[in-house]
Formats: sequence, C-alpha cells, structure tokens
Amino acid sequence: MRIVHFSDLHAGGRITDLRGIFDKRLLGTLNHFCRRRHTHDWARIPRAVALIKQLKPDLVVCTGDLTTLSEPAEFERIQRDLRGLATDRRFELFFVPGNHDCYVPDEPCQRSLREVFATLNRGRWRLEELPVAVEFQHARFVLVNEATPAPLYASYGEIDARTEAWLRANLVAPAPRPTILIGHYPLYDADGYKLSWRRRCKNNGVLQKAFGAGVIRLALCGHIHTPFVRQEANGVMEVCAGSLPHYGLLNVIDFDLVNDRLHQRWVTVDVPEEPGPELAGLSVLARG
Repeated sequence: MRIVHFSDLHAGGRITDLRGIFDKRLLGTLNHFCRRRHTHDWARIPRAVALIKQLKPDLVVCTGDLTTLSEPAEFERIQRDLRGLATDRRFELFFVPGNHDCYVPDEPCQRSLREVFATLNRGRWRLEELPVAVEFQHARFVLVNEATPAPLYASYGEIDARTEAWLRANLVAPAPRPTILIGHYPLYDADGYKLSWRRRCKNNGVLQKAFGAGVIRLALCGHIHTPFVRQEANGVMEVCAGSLPHYGLLNVIDFDLVNDRLHQRWVTVDVPEEPGPELAGLSVLARG
C-alpha cells in the first residue's frame, strides 16, 4: 500500500468579510503579510497535485490547515486547487481539518469547512461524525478531528469528551490489522517531547498511550511546518508532513502489510519530472 501525505497549505490570508476585522482573522492576516507570504510558494500546490497522480498512490492523506483564516473564499480557492485529487477515483482520499480551518466560530466559516470536508472525503462522513475507523487494504485508519477555535495567543487543539470516549473504546489493544492515525496535531515533536501548551493538542493522552503501546502503528500529522520523521524503539512511526508550500515536500509511505514494514521517503514537488530524491536527513537539516 502506498500512501502520499501532505499538509498545511494555508491558502489565502486576506480578510474578505468585514466581520474578520473584529476577531482572530485580523491577527492571521498580519501574520500572513509579515511572515508567511515570504516563506510559502503556493505554486507548489498544483505541482503537488500532478506529482501525486504520477506516484500512483493507493491513498492520499491531507492532515489539515487548508486555509489561513478559514474564510469561505479560501475554502473555495483550495477546493479548486485540489479538485484533481477529489475527483480522481484511482485512489482513496482522506482529509481531517487543522486549527486554521477552524480558526474562528463564525458560522459561514464553519459551514464552508463542513462543505469542504464532505467534498475531500467524497461524501462518506459529516465532520460531526469524526472520529471514524475505516478498513482499507488490510489496515485500519482512524480519522480524528482535533481542531477547535483557540484564543488569539494560541493554536492548540483539543480531544473532546465524546472523542476521548470513542478512542478509549477503539484503541484498547492492537487490532488484527495495523492501525494508522490521521490527525492534525503531532503526538510529540521531532525529538520526542510534548509540544508547548500553546501549540499542542489538549487531552490527547489516550492517543499518546495507544502510540506508546504499539496500538497505533503509524501516526500522520501536520501543524508543525518543519517536516520530521520519528521512529520509536518498538517500531511505531510518526511523520509530520510539514507545510507543503513552505518546504515543497510530500511524505510517501510504502507499507508492506504482509510483513508489517514501513518505508518512508520525502519527494520534492520542485522537480516534478523526477519522483524526487529521498531526504533522509531532513529532520536534522531543517532544525539546523
């Protein structure tokens, strides 16, 4: 099974709704113009769509932050950009939202998120139905929504009580098939430490415990813009795809399900005619 994974596209960045001047969207716009627009190349998104098709995946995974401000205009733009993935039935497509997709509690923004969630998951679930478990190619995928509007000073997420109860009931022991977690927030950072309280997913101890016990074989996430791969002593692996427009990388996982072996590599979208070199030292190089 081949999985191609990307994250943190952060389309848009401009307030189009006057109500955004009076909430967190104003801060997000300032961040976009002062920082993100100097480091992100959004031309990489259509190149990534074309390259993903060339890689012939069985499954494509997006772990959130499609937008910057969660405005309807941003969701419309990114939906157009990703249409080539949403309509290609040669592979499955899974999407979970990030904190920027749930940036503010504004109803038009929330409605746009729900619509895009349904489109990218091809109408299988409503956002309110997460978490869900999906059996695919002899593996079990668990999709979790950790996104919630946060205060001005934070970008944290949260596992709510209903989700926690579901996870406790469904991640109690290793399943007959390998379990792959799809969520926006890393369980730990590149060095294996908890994220700062401003950036972590609150109340995610149930996921950390399942990962440490080997119940979760592979965790796919985003949120942190610098990509990293971390493998624990018991063989479980966590991969943060980082920001696609920032680093121009796709996370490609080839999973030998018969022998329970994972092979991870980074593929760059900047040389689309070549399926990219492996960048084994990226997590070290990027931090340096």
